[in-house]
Amino acid sequence: MIEDDGSEIRFFLKGKGVIYYEKIKSNAHNVMSVLRNFGTTETMRSELAEMGIPFSYPKPIQLLSYLVGIFSRKDSIVLDSFAGSGTTAHSIIQTNNKNRDTRRFILCQMPYESAKQEGDDENIARDITAERVRRVIEGYTDSKGKAVEGLEGGFQYC
Repeated sequence: MIEDDGSEIRFFLKGKGVIYYEKIKSNAHNVMSVLRNFGTTETMRSELAEMGIPFSYPKPIQLLSYLVGIFSRKDSIVLDSFAGSGTTAHSIIQTNNKNRDTRRFILCQMPYESAKQEGDDENIARDITAERVRRVIEGYTDSKGKAVEGLEGGFQYC
């Protein structure tokens, strides 16, 4: 049986004659959250693409900025142990720049297997996380050739 949203429903019969079903979704759907208007991974993915940085599921910068504002002081050190594309650093640099705060950040990103080509030495911490932070600080030229001004600041990469 096919539902309106394109998903398929399969029915099964258990040993004692109980009928149950399983819904098989063909298209992924966004998970709804109680937090609204904080951006989406799709929007953030597009913004990163403009920076020339490929990343599948980046955290929304508006969400991280909101959380950092609530759960830290203006001079805190924020630890992100799953740094991914560097959204936490981006949000802290942006917030510091806007409010003249002095928050600092520590980002940790473990290497992981990705869909890379044979012989490719892709390093997510170097090629994605640190590169994004570098571009946020120094500025960059987007995919349309427009110069985007940096937010200033600094960081160390180890």
